[in-house]
Amino acid sequence: MKARHLMSIAATVVAASACHDDPMAPAPKPAISATVPRGAVQLAILQQPVNTDGSVTFVVRVLTNDVVVSSFQGNVTFEPGTLDLVSAKTPDSKDGEAYFLNAADAAQGRIRFAAFTPRAFNGTDIDAGLEAFRFTVKPHVAIELSRLAGTFTAVGRETGVRMAADLVLGSSGASDALSYLVAR
Repeated sequence: MKARHLMSIAATVVAASACHDDPMAPAPKPAISATVPRGAVQLAILQQPVNTDGSVTFVVRVLTNDVVVSSFQGNVTFEPGTLDLVSAKTPDSKDGEAYFLNAADAAQGRIRFAAFTPRAFNGTDIDAGLEAFRFTVKPHVAIELSRLAGTFTAVGRETGVRMAADLVLGSSGASDALSYLVAR
């Protein structure tokens, strides 16, 4: 009887441990697009790991939640003198999409960007959204002291109608591409 009771306890422990995840295992990271409020569009600046030469690459992304976007324009700004622009690049235009970038004012702390498509951008609502552009800088201060931020100046829906300002959200800092923690 005692052996049967011990076997019953052992079976219960094995079954229970098979049903529960390791409590010390990290929780899976949700897609950054899951942070966008419903019906909104948001700009995100994702910081990549620091390059071996000390430069840092940022990827500017457009994220949506339950809204279709066909155009956007905006600015990435930072405190002049804190970051030297090394390079800036838009994604290759395809499927009727066109991307534009103006880094002429980077020394003054501003990079302008825009994109449009006659239909709709695909992928703004999944995972890390749509890449608007990427840029690499040589920082002269800690990134959080550069006051890096991103804003949209206009976002258009697939109907051609401009989105309401309260549904267009910017980025008040750079998020780490691995953890999405924001450096402000």
